[in-house]
Amino acid sequence: MGGLFSKNNKIAGGHAAPDENCDPGGAPRHSGKQTHALVVCLNYGDNKYAPDYELTSTIDGDNFVKLLAACGVTDVTTLYDHAANTAAVVKAIRDVGARCKPGDYFVIYYSGHGAQVKERKKGSELSGFDSALCLVEPGGRKEGYFTSGSYLIDDDLAKNVIQSIHEDVKFILLTDCCHSGSIADLDSTNWGNIHAVAFAGCLDEQESNDTGNGGIFTHAMLMAISKFSGSQNNDEDYSCAQLYNATLKYDFQNYGDSTDSQTISISQTDALAGSENMAWPLIPLQHFSSPLPKTQGMVAKIAQKSSKLLGLK
Repeated sequence: MGGLFSKNNKIAGGHAAPDENCDPGGAPRHSGKQTHALVVCLNYGDNKYAPDYELTSTIDGDNFVKLLAACGVTDVTTLYDHAANTAAVVKAIRDVGARCKPGDYFVIYYSGHGAQVKERKKGSELSGFDSALCLVEPGGRKEGYFTSGSYLIDDDLAKNVIQSIHEDVKFILLTDCCHSGSIADLDSTNWGNIHAVAFAGCLDEQESNDTGNGGIFTHAMLMAISKFSGSQNNDEDYSCAQLYNATLKYDFQNYGDSTDSQTISISQTDALAGSENMAWPLIPLQHFSSPLPKTQGMVAKIAQKSSKLLGLK
């Protein structure tokens, strides 16, 4: 995978991050802090008008919840399919964020469709489009395609996180979806002094791939965590940057050419300066094995269609 950078030069895609762990505080396992998690996943399998929407995202969600359990995380909120409507997701962000104390981690994991929609505030995006999570409207989706009420755009996602947490809470966003490179708008000055990192399945202009048994990004990340867990020093901290580098390695080794259109990316706020400055919080309390999909080594099935074909722009 070649080294790629986004328009704002703060999003690294397919390019190794500094392979260090410069966080003096350490992960919750060693610092005594807590991790609070929100898991949002949608399969879209109930839409008879647009069957190509269907994904296997709840498999990702189940696998991530198992990781959280292995790490001793007890504050876990899950929203799947129809439960993941825009109002419920925003409320969950605010509720979970409010429970985080200074020094704690707030982790949001999302697997589903992502889209680019015309920017709400003219001139706010270089591309002219906001990135958005494709949720459902309260009561579910009644249309063949997503509507404005089912999008959670990057501006609103960032605003709700920022307003819900203390500035000393560490925030991590994990998005296994299309058009997700800048979904958290971490380059915005609105983040102030908050230390935040975002892992994304691809860059803004790209699509993420579904293997038919979960997403490529999620599987590659869990393989990396499993490798760290199985190492001699499995109780030691490692940084978000180190996890990102290992995720790139397993993405390439296990999926190879099937990820040519998908470049896993990482970004961080100015206050953090680099992803090597944040310890990865989810360290299993005992050996953790990744749920390696049966599609290992095979060309992944692209279940997430382009936003243009789906009429999402």
